[in-house]
Amino acid sequence: MVVTVAIGLLGIALVVIILHAIDHAERRRMEADDRRFRALLERAGTPEPAPDAGQAPQNSPDMRDWSRRPGNGPEIAKSEGVSHGSRGH
Repeated sequence: MVVTVAIGLLGIALVVIILHAIDHAERRRMEADDRRFRALLERAGTPEPAPDAGQAPQNSPDMRDWSRRPGNGPEIAKSEGVSHGSRGH
């Protein structure tokens, strides 16, 4: 029983060591690729892209501007020439 547990623990330790070595190698490769990419950008003379450059711009109107808010009835009525004042009955 003790031998089986010891062999199991050695196996788990071996798997953890292998996974750690793989992770370390991948991190070194990614850091080298990042350095290479930055060097190419510097040689090309282009600025580094912004982190959010891949996001599409929002199509929603600016909610701080009252004249652009959806459902702004009086503003829309004025632009269409509709009067909502007294009708002079």
